[in-house]
Amino acid sequence: MKIHKSQSSTFIYILILFFICILSFLIINTPGIRGDIEQSLRIFFKQPVLLKSERIKKNKTFDYLYKIYNSIQNKYTNFNSDIKKIDIHIPFEGVQILKEDRKESLKIGKLIIKRKINGYIIFENKKYDAEFRLKGDYFDHWRNIKQWSLRVQLKKNKAIEGMNEFSLTIHSARGFPYNYLIYDVLKKYNVLTPSYKDFRVKFNGENWGVMLAEEQMSKTFYAFNQIKEAPIFKMTNEEDLNLYRKHGNLSNIVNIIKWQGKLESKIYNEKKIKKQTNIPFEKTNYDLISLFASIQEILLSGDEKSKKQILNYLNIEKFAEARAITLIFGDVHSVHKINSRYYINPYTLKIEPILTDFHASYLENQFEKEDIFSRPIYHLLKNNIIYQERFNEVLIELSKKIENFKIVISNACKPYGKNCLNVYKDDLIKKNLNLLLNNNDIIDKLEDKGVTNLNYENFDTSNNNADQKKIHFRAYDNGEIVFFNLTSEKLKLNKIKLISDNYSKDFVLNSNLNKSKFKKVFSKKINLNFNEKKFSKAVLEYSDNNKSFYIENEIENSEFSPENILLKKNNFNKQFKINENTYRITKGSYFVDQPIIISEGNNLIIDAGASLFMNDDTYIEVRNGELKINGEKDLPVIIKSRDENKFWRGIYVFSENLDNTSQIKNTKIFNVNYFNNNKIKLTGAINLINSKYIVHNLQLINSESEDAINIVNSNIDLKNIEILNAKSDAIDLDFAFGNIDNIYLNNIGGDGIDLSGSNIRLNYLLAKNIKDKGISVGEQSTAKIENIKITDSKIGIASKDSSSVQGHNIDIINSELYDLASYIKKNYFNGGIIEITNIKKKNFKKFLVQKSSTLIIDGYKIKPLKFDVKQLY
Repeated sequence: MKIHKSQSSTFIYILILFFICILSFLIINTPGIRGDIEQSLRIFFKQPVLLKSERIKKNKTFDYLYKIYNSIQNKYTNFNSDIKKIDIHIPFEGVQILKEDRKESLKIGKLIIKRKINGYIIFENKKYDAEFRLKGDYFDHWRNIKQWSLRVQLKKNKAIEGMNEFSLTIHSARGFPYNYLIYDVLKKYNVLTPSYKDFRVKFNGENWGVMLAEEQMSKTFYAFNQIKEAPIFKMTNEEDLNLYRKHGNLSNIVNIIKWQGKLESKIYNEKKIKKQTNIPFEKTNYDLISLFASIQEILLSGDEKSKKQILNYLNIEKFAEARAITLIFGDVHSVHKINSRYYINPYTLKIEPILTDFHASYLENQFEKEDIFSRPIYHLLKNNIIYQERFNEVLIELSKKIENFKIVISNACKPYGKNCLNVYKDDLIKKNLNLLLNNNDIIDKLEDKGVTNLNYENFDTSNNNADQKKIHFRAYDNGEIVFFNLTSEKLKLNKIKLISDNYSKDFVLNSNLNKSKFKKVFSKKINLNFNEKKFSKAVLEYSDNNKSFYIENEIENSEFSPENILLKKNNFNKQFKINENTYRITKGSYFVDQPIIISEGNNLIIDAGASLFMNDDTYIEVRNGELKINGEKDLPVIIKSRDENKFWRGIYVFSENLDNTSQIKNTKIFNVNYFNNNKIKLTGAINLINSKYIVHNLQLINSESEDAINIVNSNIDLKNIEILNAKSDAIDLDFAFGNIDNIYLNNIGGDGIDLSGSNIRLNYLLAKNIKDKGISVGEQSTAKIENIKITDSKIGIASKDSSSVQGHNIDIINSELYDLASYIKKNYFNGGIIEITNIKKKNFKKFLVQKSSTLIIDGYKIKPLKFDVKQLY
């Protein structure tokens, strides 16, 4: 019997080997079906990468045989069924639309048509309604018969594995398995980057094998990266790429696309993000969009002095970390303009990189010519001392962690076996590090690629068939209009119509716009008299030698024009400077008619007994320094509006140094509004950002802002605080941790204490007349609370969205809706948890526990129920 079994096994292996040989021959010699066969093998063997990965064996046939043998071995011995499955269901009509879009895109090699269709996904026995479309610039995303790259948007803000919007694609399009490793390293340095997840995919019942889900820039990206929802940009609208795809055969196509899309950007979720604002009646996200446009304009067309000033708007260390991390993997792809995204931090107006689409390589092979406009920020930063120092620090840090990389790769490859593990090359990282650490001119070589292209003299964009945009313009609310000629033609500016909701006015321009050059775009500025009218849109009519054209733009806030963003403000009297980096306001009364703006890197001290009477357009601003308000119990510091019927603009403290400690002690603040310095516009009256803050014995009366106190990304010690008459929230803590002790709140228009992404201990709270929640704990926060009394609130204590509340000695009286509520507000989080001991039971009457949430009172678990949370908001 043993001999028979052995002979049978041998025969089976011979058949398999014969099958492999025939299959390999077909794959190598049949180009028309090669891709589909390779894809079918990947799907069958449940492999993310297979034959198209880098060769392991020199001979192609032997390489294919080796990889297929590994796949067979892995399929039957090692495949990890823990990879979760998603079933995509799209109606017949929707599939036909996808097929039509794919067919048209294959003709031109570029995805131009992106029609959205409806369907749904089944994931872990739950149905998720969704919107789908084809995704991917290049045809490798949708060339084969299966595994088309799809953009997926889940409806009703629901999420799968923490992703509300994601792309499904083949693994090789994202440099698997290096993408998981680069993501892991970037996250450890808090560099923004999308997350990834492997899924087994079925498409209308058909097996599509293992595919990669890549997170997109939706609400979940902001939430799980703990950043405020603000615009995310690409530094291009990709019009140059679109024109190249359509007209790449034209002899002067390089000239035609030279300035196309260079001064414009793509804004993710543009319609939604524009609607959001920090301050009522102010378009704060519009302003951030204008700021980015001005920075982009200066980077690509400004003089050298202006470019260097732009450094003030860059988070230089984050750019250095991002570049160092990607370069040790030989990745130059992710910093290209079509792959890089940028986030503007609304608290600081600093731009941070968001990197996607990683491709590892040997760095020594990455010196091909390329237009430096593909990565203008990195070209600007290369000689900056802060950038260079942080860049080298990260290289040295990571050179000591190469062995740890193997653990990440091993985890990513665990379900897939040797084929996946063989993709990872130890020597790739070592060689790249050696090149980066031991060649002083390596950064110059990388960042100066393609500089010679800028010497192109015969600039000619003329062609009747190429549908290029000829003028880019920006219009500002002070009457300033700036025009850019994107062509080599002389153009005529005819007229411009300015439009408001119920009024419009035409201005005759009758002006010429001179030709641009390859090295320099020509711009012209015209000033119009608006007569203080407020317009929202501008429509320009211009013409070339043949016909007229019309383009429309929004009117922008002139504070964010290129000239104005470079202006430095320092309105604090030098007589208060006491040493090299400190200003001091001594005891006495001061009528403040100019904002108190402390030069960056300097400190402000306000002594006990100082009284500041603020005009309604004034505020206190300290950047990268410390604020010390040193009131005493019997000699407090008083800050109030000069006119008791008006409100001044608040306090802003920000530090890039987390070790800085600011304090506000024995202080009384009256009649304060949103912080607004005309550029940074925040929800809080007192805004304390990114540092250590001690606030003791503070009385704040009459706040008109959304948050009387807003503390972000900071270590806190709050004690003996009294807030009366706040229009909205009293204390709002975002990504903060520390202690809060002895708080009194009365007549609060929103939440008493609102936590997001925070970890707080709260002891002794008396909250009265709270229009919303006495304590609101949300977005993965943890709160340990004790000795709490809340009277006359809408909801006493709420725990929501993956948050946890542990409480002791709690008394909640006369709640409008619920005393305790535990639920999900945002569908991409899990439920809330509340566990309370030693409560005043006679006062507790109303509870809400949504399914998937928990509420335990003195050891008794309250039964959950189905509930539509929209009823609460």
